[in-house]
Amino acid sequence: MVANLISSPPKYAKAIEVLLGGSAQHIVTDNTDTAKNVISWLFQEKIGRATFLPLDLIESYFSEIRDLKGHPGFVGYAATLVRVEKQYGNLPVYLFGNDLVVRTLDDAVGIKKKFRIRSRIATLSGEIVGSRGSITGGQSKIENSDSFLGRKMKLIEITSKRKEMLNSSQIQEKSLKRIDEESHVLRNHERLVESELTQVLAE
Repeated sequence: MVANLISSPPKYAKAIEVLLGGSAQHIVTDNTDTAKNVISWLFQEKIGRATFLPLDLIESYFSEIRDLKGHPGFVGYAATLVRVEKQYGNLPVYLFGNDLVVRTLDDAVGIKKKFRIRSRIATLSGEIVGSRGSITGGQSKIENSDSFLGRKMKLIEITSKRKEMLNSSQIQEKSLKRIDEESHVLRNHERLVESELTQVLAE
């Protein structure tokens, strides 16, 4: 699953997640045959549909936009702000192409108007300007941390914080216990999603 394979610094998590959208749940396979076999099984069993990304078939295209890096609101190209293992090297560019991450919605609108680009533009707070000019934003009652990628980014942040505390000479038992409990809950959430995917692919 895409969300299992990519990671990024927590400060970019909202932007990356809105750009991913439903593709966070897409399933990456080594080759086309594997994808075809699983699709055939899903069809025969009539238990649902899924989207697969065969690494030997997906196409990736990336081209930097001239003079964009000099814009003060520009953070980076989304494809360069995420990390994947070497064997999935072309996955970020497939997922994001030339999509951008910028600081604010004003930056997104300004860049869209100035450069007339067809890429999607996401802000650090999670707004997104579509390739044809639509603007999506707001806040639901479900926080970012409830989503799969959000939980993953939160887990990375918590794990890092815990390591810092363990290396500190001023460890407070109560704080460490709270962090352990939160890390445990987040790991359980990830294992649940991974278990559901494993059940589908194990047949």
